[in-house]
Amino acid sequence: MPSIAATFAIVGTLLPALASAHIRAYTPGIWGGNSDGSLENPLNANTQNFFCAGRKKDTSGQRSVLTAGKTFRMGVACGEAAGNVANAPQSCANDPNAYHNGGGCGLAISYNQNPKRSSDFTLFSVVHDCPNKNTGFIDFKIPDNLPAGDAVCSWTWIPDPSGAGNEMYMNCFNCRITAGPSGARIVSGPKPLQWAVPGSPNGGERPLYKNKFKNGAQTLVVSGGSGGAKPTPKPTPKPTPTKQPAKPKPSSTRRVVVVTVTVYV
Repeated sequence: MPSIAATFAIVGTLLPALASAHIRAYTPGIWGGNSDGSLENPLNANTQNFFCAGRKKDTSGQRSVLTAGKTFRMGVACGEAAGNVANAPQSCANDPNAYHNGGGCGLAISYNQNPKRSSDFTLFSVVHDCPNKNTGFIDFKIPDNLPAGDAVCSWTWIPDPSGAGNEMYMNCFNCRITAGPSGARIVSGPKPLQWAVPGSPNGGERPLYKNKFKNGAQTLVVSGGSGGAKPTPKPTPKPTPTKQPAKPKPSSTRRVVVVTVTVYV
């Protein structure tokens, strides 16, 4: 029979495999780097430097390129998937609770190169089924009129209350928007959600992206600029042919000719 000490030693060797994992974003230009597993850590009321997970702006020169009117694929997976996001369903299988029953994720943008707060960002894309334990990648639809230029983007996620406590996640990354209107600016648009961090609500109804916003590209009001992606035209529906009424058949009528004959005697 193994001793109690030996039993604890065995349990201790198993703990790393059962360690609690969480979710982070993976993309070029991310603040903190794609190999930093601690970017998956949740942000809560005790996280004083929560903004962009407390990371400084990436200075590697890398940027994620997003094309207006197209789809941007980004890695969204647990910290154990660093280096091989495609293998996330297997890498994160040791802790399926890392996905906290989803809740929806959002992408936001700031054309201020040094944003300081969440209000500096405008939400432009939402995926309701995010994060997803069946894949390491999430496809975000980009609005046709998202202005072109270099910017800072953020990924945020507030987990479903059925799977997590009061916490949120935020990763920032340097980005470049192409094919959008050049020289334009966003006049109005939705703001990214913020929850359970200093300066935010920490109780009551939890705001979830899947409940607060439509799935896909968000509606933005943009002013100025030129060019940009043209929205895909909707196919013109073919007119339904109308059935022509049948021509009436000529009725067969019999002509009666009356001949009057006068006889003189």
